[in-house]
Amino acid sequence: MEAERTTLGRRLKRAIARRSFWIIVAMLAAITMLHYSLPSARLAAPWMDGFLSRHAVERIIFILPVAGAAFTYGQVGGMITLALVILIMLPRVLWISPYPLDAGIEIAAVAVVGYLVVWMIETQEREKRLRQQTLLRLRALNAVATIITHSPELEQILNGALEKVLEVTGLEAGLIFLLEPQRQELVLAAHRGMSPETIARLERMPVDENVYGRAMRSGQPVVVDEPLAELGRAGEAVWQEGLHSQMVTPLKSKGKVQGVLAVAARRGRAFSAEDLELVDVIGNQIGVAVENASLHRDIARQLHIQRWLNEVAERITSELELEKLLPKVLQIAEEMVGAEAGAIALLDPQSQCIQYPYLHNLPAELAEITLSIHEGLAGEVVRSARPVLIDDYRSYPAALPAFAATGLTSVAAVPIVSGSQVFGILAVGSLDSAKRFSEQDVAVLVAMGRQTGVAVENAHLYESMRFYARQIIQAQENERKRIAQELHDETVQMLIAISRRLEGLPAVQAQL
Repeated sequence: MEAERTTLGRRLKRAIARRSFWIIVAMLAAITMLHYSLPSARLAAPWMDGFLSRHAVERIIFILPVAGAAFTYGQVGGMITLALVILIMLPRVLWISPYPLDAGIEIAAVAVVGYLVVWMIETQEREKRLRQQTLLRLRALNAVATIITHSPELEQILNGALEKVLEVTGLEAGLIFLLEPQRQELVLAAHRGMSPETIARLERMPVDENVYGRAMRSGQPVVVDEPLAELGRAGEAVWQEGLHSQMVTPLKSKGKVQGVLAVAARRGRAFSAEDLELVDVIGNQIGVAVENASLHRDIARQLHIQRWLNEVAERITSELELEKLLPKVLQIAEEMVGAEAGAIALLDPQSQCIQYPYLHNLPAELAEITLSIHEGLAGEVVRSARPVLIDDYRSYPAALPAFAATGLTSVAAVPIVSGSQVFGILAVGSLDSAKRFSEQDVAVLVAMGRQTGVAVENAHLYESMRFYARQIIQAQENERKRIAQELHDETVQMLIAISRRLEGLPAVQAQL
């Protein structure tokens, strides 16, 4: 009640401070003096005698300040001025005029004509306001469309669109939330006219707890008059901010809700159908922009992932030493899916045991762990040759205590395969906080697991080739030695024979 009185007082002060107010007051004063100070001569034309009494002209002139007030202050100002004019004219009718009946009829005519004048002026002004509002809304829609089509940055699009909505509707505050599908949460993406404390409290909210989620689920705009009752635990923050009336509309594109747009007033306000329609249309435009930005991000991420995969493939084809290749593969895998830690476990085909020779952001002593294929997460992945996702590793039935003690929480593990042969696993995860791995993340890890399997197979083939090459070289060396030895022995024997024959030549010559 006190707030309404304060608002009314401010409006009166603003009205009195206007120049037009004093012009209307001066007109009323001048016409009133004319109405009561002129002599009793007839002011009407002779042919009007018997129909209008004296002072009829002043009564007609009283319509002028009524029209001026209607132009300046609208219908309310015009009707107040008309009532004041009737009150000014009544004393002459009741106590002064010798023709009270005629004077009363004239006052009634002035009242009717004054009302018609006020009504026509108000109708004209209303149509003018509607045209202006329509033009302003069209400009706002065009401006939002321009921002959406010319700016590839989602943040710039959301901030620009929110500013235009507040400018057109005349509201003081606005919020844009985007849906995070994995966690089913609304994340604050843009805001205007709110304090940092309120923004911090509204930064992230579950979908099911507030009117914003109700707008998302229904896919229809929602009007809120009592934020404390409607917004759940976020209502207290909104109430403390001083926001009372809100419009909340979903951001839709092709029937899919991307988030919500909320605009609010710091005082009670009745939103018109035009306001709801405008905000809903802009919400749909923003929804399309959000979807386009999401597609752009997905394409950019796919290109980024493809570059990483190409780098892995290039390293696989150019690097045959696993000690140099696998740590880099593990680091790339973590970066591509946003993980914090990782490990590569390799299977020994002879002993059927699994070890963790390559670790990242995990204690080095974990590399000393040796498992059978029937133990732990690695064993499950090796046996099934399929990816395994774990939301909470500590509650996983086959969790290893040494890994659980590191704070490992969410894990995505894929087999390292080449063809049908499993060489081990590639596992990445989060530390101390849960992370939801998407289908795209799993697909990326599976691709890396296959490429890593090719690398391991190539390394094994290379090692086998080196082993056989060493065997061949050794055999060749042995054969060379044998041949050399044989050649050495035969040559000595031949030289001895030749020497003996040369020694016997003199005896043969003596006999001849």
